[in-house]
Parts: sequence; structure tokens; C-alpha cells
Amino acid sequence: MENTNQVFKHYELLLKGLDDRGVTERWREFLAALKPMIDQFLARFQEIANAGPSEDQEVLQSMITHEKSFVHWIEKETAGEEGSLDAAISQLHYPLTPP
Repeated sequence: MENTNQVFKHYELLLKGLDDRGVTERWREFLAALKPMIDQFLARFQEIANAGPSEDQEVLQSMITHEKSFVHWIEKETAGEEGSLDAAISQLHYPLTPP
């Protein structure tokens, strides 16, 4: 798996000098490359939540929800659909309870 910063830098260089159509195509390629990393994080966080104690489940589940919002974003963006940030924005309305 590539370092996330390397992935961002790679696609930043690819986007320079492209017209809108080229940027859109490269943006979708970037998101497609990012999705396997997000899937790995999601799987790992699910494993952690499954092993975690009940008193930590709110925080552990929030990590899963957070990663799922990235999956939602990538799926909507690559399909060219609206509402790609809806899942992320919904987390802003319902933050974790302070300790």
C-alpha cells in the first residue's frame, strides 16, 4: 500500500494543466486508488470494535461511521452523483458526547 501522502502528491502532479474533463477523469482515478486504503482502515476498525469493551463502543463505532463516510463519498463522487458529503456532514450534527 502506498503512503497516503505519496498518493496525494502523485495525483496533484497529474492534475496540473488539465482541462475540466481531464481533471474529472483524474479525480475519479484518484478516488478509485484511495478506496482500497479506506477499505483496509474500515476493516481494521471493525476488528477493533469487535474486540473492544462495551464501554468503548460509542467511540469505536464512531471510527467505523467515520470511515464509512469516506466510502460513501468515494462511491458518490466516482458515480458523479450528488450528496457525496452527506454522510460526513451528518457526523458534524451528531458529535460524540464529551467524556
